[in-house]
Amino acid sequence: MRAVGCSYFGLLNLFRSPAIQAGLVDARLDQLKQVLTVTSAKFRTFDQSHWQELAKKLALWTSSIDGVLEVIQNAKSIAQPV
Repeated sequence: MRAVGCSYFGLLNLFRSPAIQAGLVDARLDQLKQVLTVTSAKFRTFDQSHWQELAKKLALWTSSIDGVLEVIQNAKSIAQPV
């Protein structure tokens, strides 16, 4: 086991990390001592199909962000007087 030393809010952010939520890391947060103790971590490998799936998800995410940016830009142009 290893205690991670960083700010309390840093510990909270780390504790909510996707690795913990996905079950790849087991950890306990001691709020009184403000220490996050990692009790175990799982090694994970990616094969070609995993990388392809990740690429699809990233492309979808990028497309979604582009859509949000377009909506923001449109809202700005409507809000600004000509």
